[in-house]
Amino acid sequence: MLLIHIFFQALHSKSYSVDKVCIDLAKKSNEITQFLDKVEKIRIEIDNINTNTEEIKKLNSIILSLPRGRATSNSGVEDRKGFISHTIIQVHSHIKEIERTVEKDKETPIENLPTLARVKIIQHATLVSMFSEALRNYNEMLLKYQERCKAIVHQQLRIIDKAATSDELEDLLEKDKAAVFVNNIVADTLKPNLLCQV
Repeated sequence: MLLIHIFFQALHSKSYSVDKVCIDLAKKSNEITQFLDKVEKIRIEIDNINTNTEEIKKLNSIILSLPRGRATSNSGVEDRKGFISHTIIQVHSHIKEIERTVEKDKETPIENLPTLARVKIIQHATLVSMFSEALRNYNEMLLKYQERCKAIVHQQLRIIDKAATSDELEDLLEKDKAAVFVNNIVADTLKPNLLCQV
């Protein structure tokens, strides 16, 4: 609508020819289309972060429920975390790039801005909101998984009457020794069964 208004204003102005106005409108439309294509790619990357976060949640549930399923599922989790980290860096870079172009326009009243500048401001705000939400979901998922791991290790330690501080629990989790107790129980019960069979 605004482009049509600009077209008619320019058409009635003596300084523009019809050909010049059509070229300018096509150029502006092309710039907006290119920018919106770029925004769509960023949105797809943000959706990929959300999708992989959900997949990690499912894999984490499998890891926590199966004592021996840890190794196979863990590689899938690590692959997805690597993908998410890489995508986060890319999205952050793209949003910062848009932000740099938007910063200079923020001082001007919105009604005085050209169409492309207004589109950039609105899309930047939307992308920042979507990206923040994706990061919040990812961080919440990581924290919940860590808390569940701590609870399982704490419970295992209580069974063998061993107390551990919160720092010791975190140390066990960082060194990936959380499943040692469960694996040892399985191994210890298999040994007597094998001895009985001999």
